[in-house]
Amino acid sequence: MNNINIIIFISLYSLYNFIEKKILFIFEHSRHGIKTPSSFNDSSNLKDIFGQEWIGIKELTREGNKMEYLLGVYLKNFYNNFFSEKYNPDEIYLMSSDSNRTVESALAQIQGIYQNNISEIELTNYQEERAIPYFFENNIDDFEDILDNISNYSLPYNIQIPPIHSIDDRYHIYRISENENCEPYKYIKEDNLKKNVIKNFINNFNYTFGEFLLTKLNIKNQNYFTNINNIDVICDHFLSNYEIGNKLADIFDEERYIDFYDECIEYFTLKYKEIHIQGIKKNNIVGLISQSQMMKIILNYMKKRFDLSKKGKEYEDLIINGSPKYVMLKGHDFTISTMEDLLKIIFETEISFPSIGSSQFFVLNKITSKSLGTKYIVEIIFNDKIKLEIDFNSFEKKIKKKIWSSKKVADYCGWDEYAKEVSINTKEIVLILIIILLCLANLGIIIFICYVNHRKQKGKSKIINYEDEINENNEQSNE
Repeated sequence: MNNINIIIFISLYSLYNFIEKKILFIFEHSRHGIKTPSSFNDSSNLKDIFGQEWIGIKELTREGNKMEYLLGVYLKNFYNNFFSEKYNPDEIYLMSSDSNRTVESALAQIQGIYQNNISEIELTNYQEERAIPYFFENNIDDFEDILDNISNYSLPYNIQIPPIHSIDDRYHIYRISENENCEPYKYIKEDNLKKNVIKNFINNFNYTFGEFLLTKLNIKNQNYFTNINNIDVICDHFLSNYEIGNKLADIFDEERYIDFYDECIEYFTLKYKEIHIQGIKKNNIVGLISQSQMMKIILNYMKKRFDLSKKGKEYEDLIINGSPKYVMLKGHDFTISTMEDLLKIIFETEISFPSIGSSQFFVLNKITSKSLGTKYIVEIIFNDKIKLEIDFNSFEKKIKKKIWSSKKVADYCGWDEYAKEVSINTKEIVLILIIILLCLANLGIIIFICYVNHRKQKGKSKIINYEDEINENNEQSNE
């Protein structure tokens, strides 16, 4: 009986303190889907170190396309009341690094979110006729069949291609590992390669797999895998095969295949945690260099949705130009790992390794209850794990306190071109001030000339009046 009373009390208390949770904004930073290897010994012969042939370098595979599409389907179902049923270009903003695999991944994912409902517009008969290029009809044999397949949609199956905005590395320095144009960072990386943890990994790799791989792959250089770059290549090639289900049975038995997969995952984890990110010095700055500007972008988008909600409930779903409720950035393992590093610097969260298809989410929630009132909570999620929940005001305050300005990044790395780009506003202001001063100087000269002319005219008038007065006096004297 007592247990029943407790259950009733808890139920009534829960009803009284009913909590309503509404998602106001999502920023997704995710890695592209499964790709082909990153490099080949001979670019004209696209075979990896295991002899497998590929379609290109760093290209999204069919499996990668499907992975990204299914990520979109998952998000639509997980955040089922957040996305509109139909695609609305004002609600979402899509960004990508300037590479094929990230752009294609973004396109595949957005199709998964909206599936066959991406466009709600059907063309009228007149619009269908106007859409036909003037040279098309008489030069295509199965012209009518093609039109029937498209039906009265813009594209077959009612799909639509949303715009993907390419991120320029000069403005968002977030791929520092690949550019390697920051001199101080080079020294951090070189020092990190000397760490005992890296040396131990190389030794263990060679002890466990070195002789086996040299024999199987017919590599003559016995010191081949003492070079960390060669370990990087073989693991990159292996994981590309692993992700598409290629067992490489002529090289690995099943047990060694799994063991080598674990070894490569361990390598890439070390690569991003110990080589590229974690400096020997206590004050780590790689995340600050790479991701400060992107974090500023995330905060700015989130702040717009926060401000709209604070104005009133009727503004929460309002889409004003420049304030989308969903923003996606398709990036890479390094962009995510450096963002993980920045999150550790700001919020002291743990760094997670970004395997293929991994995602970071920055979610702004409005939480309302009768007893607690209204709170705005930011969730930072890695894949399906919530890493941090924090009040929005604290989130904003900590970010502004920690992140670097674009000028500080440029000064630290010695990027003259970037410093020129980021300081362009200052130079424009100086130029405008110079133009204004020149205009004022010219105006002063014009006023002075007018004044002088006016004085001359006034002097002439006095002379004329004086002469007239003399003439008049003379005439009176003569009379």
